[in-house]
Amino acid sequence: SMNSLVRLSGWPNLAPYQPSTTCGPDTPTPRMCRPPDRWSRVSAAIAQGLPFGATVIGNFVPVPATPPVVARPNVVGFVGRFSVEKGPDLFCALAERLAGQGIAFEAFGDGALRPELEARYGSVVRFHGLVTDPSGIWPRLGLLLMPSRAEGLPLAAIEAMAAGIPVAASAVGALPELISNGRNGWLFPAGDLDAMAGAVAAWLASPALWPYCV
Repeated sequence: SMNSLVRLSGWPNLAPYQPSTTCGPDTPTPRMCRPPDRWSRVSAAIAQGLPFGATVIGNFVPVPATPPVVARPNVVGFVGRFSVEKGPDLFCALAERLAGQGIAFEAFGDGALRPELEARYGSVVRFHGLVTDPSGIWPRLGLLLMPSRAEGLPLAAIEAMAAGIPVAASAVGALPELISNGRNGWLFPAGDLDAMAGAVAAWLASPALWPYCV
């Protein structure tokens, strides 16, 4: 088993702590599983908020050996779970505000908020639902918009950047460590629709981007 390999190798056994579960360092562990030596999280902000020590290990993706050739359409995308902390409602509200300005808005993902948002904003946002292979998403987008109210280090942002897609995101979690304003994307205060619209305007006015947004 993986636990046996970890034990034989001498490597520390790390486990990602999930606050949505009852699992934690003080809870009983099934006999079939080895308790972790350390807990890990993907951002310092989350790790600092835990009542026990945790190692910060960032998400990562492979970067192509040759730069991607990206034709950048005027399409702004949301990729993620339709939950309050991810801000899909803010994405849809911005789409409504910018309707008729030559920008398309497309949302990929599923969750509890999707039915309500699709019913209200279906005329200004194209809802694709859950996509099992995200590699098919990036050729459709010119900008990934992440209006999260809370975040760690989202894999979608890293995948988009590796595909040459800039990211406009709330300045929450580890996103400010990933995004440099005006170089590989734009940051704005969480929940600020005016600043979010400004980031989209800056993207539209930006020159052709570098091969990698990393």
